[in-house]
Amino acid sequence: MVAGALTAACGDDGSSTDGEGGAGGRDTTTATTGSTTSTTSGPTTTATTSTMTTTSTMSTTNSSSSTGEGGMGTGGMGTGGMGQGGGGTGGGSGCIAITPTGFALDQANGSAARYLSIFTPNVDGVEDDLIGLELYGDTLDGGDPGTFDLTMNGDENYATCARCFRAFVDPEGANPRVFFQSAGTLEVASGLTPLDGSIDATVTGLTLIEVTIDPTTFVSTPVPGGDCFEIATADVQVGPPAGWTCNLANYGTNDGCDCGCGVVDPDCPDALAASCEYCVQGLSCANDGTVEGCEIPILDPNNSAVCTGVPSAWVCDPADYNSGLANDCNCGCGIVDPDCADDTTASCDLCNDTGSCAAGETDCSTIDPANNAECASGVPAGWNCNPLYYGDTDCDCGCGVLDIDCANATSAVCDFCNDSGSCASTCSDIDPANNAVCTPGPVGWTCDPDYYDSGFADDCDCGCGIPDPDCDNALPATCDYCESGGSCANNGTSTFGCNTALLLPNDNSVCQ
Repeated sequence: MVAGALTAACGDDGSSTDGEGGAGGRDTTTATTGSTTSTTSGPTTTATTSTMTTTSTMSTTNSSSSTGEGGMGTGGMGTGGMGQGGGGTGGGSGCIAITPTGFALDQANGSAARYLSIFTPNVDGVEDDLIGLELYGDTLDGGDPGTFDLTMNGDENYATCARCFRAFVDPEGANPRVFFQSAGTLEVASGLTPLDGSIDATVTGLTLIEVTIDPTTFVSTPVPGGDCFEIATADVQVGPPAGWTCNLANYGTNDGCDCGCGVVDPDCPDALAASCEYCVQGLSCANDGTVEGCEIPILDPNNSAVCTGVPSAWVCDPADYNSGLANDCNCGCGIVDPDCADDTTASCDLCNDTGSCAAGETDCSTIDPANNAECASGVPAGWNCNPLYYGDTDCDCGCGVLDIDCANATSAVCDFCNDSGSCASTCSDIDPANNAVCTPGPVGWTCDPDYYDSGFADDCDCGCGIPDPDCDNALPATCDYCESGGSCANNGTSTFGCNTALLLPNDNSVCQ
C-alpha cells in the first residue's frame, strides 16, 4: 500500500510551502472537484498546469483497498513545480490526436508520484482537459528506469498498473470522462528519482481508450463505442537533469541561485560564480562544511555548477587535492581528497604530507579510521568545529568545548566565533563566561538562539517552542526554516526543511 499524506517542505533557502496530501487507496472516479495552480519553471520557459485538489478523476475518496496499490492523496503539491515537461505529437487511426502542453509534478511521496499536463485540443471546449502519469512503487516497480510495454505486466489495467496514463475530459464537470492506456511504450531514463518528483521519460505510440473505473476494485473497463486518444510521442521531463547533486527542491524553483551542484540552476541569472547565492553544505562542491555559504574562489568563474579550485579547509599541498593521479589519496588534510575511493583509512595512500595532521608519521595509524580527513587523537569529545581548529594557536569559540588556544574561558579572548559547527554567527552570541557555548535564547526556544528574532527578511523559524518575531504571522504558511534537532516540524530530509503539516494550524511555533 502507498501510505497516507503527501506532505511538503520549506526549502532550505526560501522555498514556498506546498499543499497537504491525502491518505491511502488508488484513485476513484466519482466526486466533485476543485483546482489550484501549479507553476513549473524551466530554464527558458514557464508552463502552467491545473493541479487537482479533489478531482473526479485524479483523486477523490482515496480510501485504502485490498486491491488498490495506494492513491496519490487529496492535496496538491502547491506552487513551484520541479521542471518543464516536453510536448508531444499525435497520430490518427480513428482516435483523436492530442498533445500535452507540458508536464509538472502534482504529488510525490517516495512510494508514488503523479505528473499532470493540460492537453490540446480541448475535446469538449468547456474546461481544460488533463492527462496524467501515475507511478506506483512499494510492491510495484513504477520507480524503475527502463523501457516498458504499457500493455503488459499489470500495466494493462488501472487496478494493477505500476505506470498508469489516464486522460480526463472536463475533469471538474458533472460528467467527467476517463481514458486509460491500451497501447504504448514508456522509456524512463536512469539517474533521477521518479517517485520523489524527478523524471525524464518518453512515451511513444500511446493510445488511451474511454473507460470506467470501479470505485472499489479500481478495475478499468472499456466503454463500448467510447472515444479514444492517441499520442505519437511525448516527453515527461520534470525536475533537475542528471548530474544535479543538491536538493531536488532547489532546482529551478525560484528560491535563489544554488551553485556547485553539478548543473547550473535555472534560478541563476547566468552561469557566473559571482551570481551565486547558496551552496548547500555537503551537497555543493563549494561548501565542505567549514565555511558559511559559498566558497566563491573555488567555483569555476564562468561555470557556477562546478569547482576548479581547492577548498579553504584543505591544509596540504594544493596540487595534491583531486590530482586525478592513481594511488594519490592524501589523508589528514582537513577534508577528504576526491582522489580517495571513500573516507576510510583503507583508501589512504599518503598521510604524512606537509600540513597533514599526521605529518612526520611513518604510517597512517593516527588517521581516524572512519574519516581520513583528520586524525583520531587530540580533539576532545564534544568539539563541534573543524578538528584542525582545535589547538591551532587561534582561540575558536562556540565549538562545544573550550579551545586550548584560548587564554581563558571568557568571550573577550575569542579570535573566531563563526566557524562551521559553532553555535554562533558573531562573537556577541557567545556566553561571556563560557566561550565554548552560546548565550541561551528565550525561555521555551528550542532552536539555535541565533535564529530567534534575527531581523533578517524571510527568516521565519518554526516549531521552535515559542513564536519567532521574524515571522509575519503565526500561520504555518509563513515558515521559512525548521531546524533539524531544534524544530518539531523538521521534515527529516534536510537541515532546515519543514513539514508544515505537523504544526498547529494557528500557531507555527508548536506541533500538533
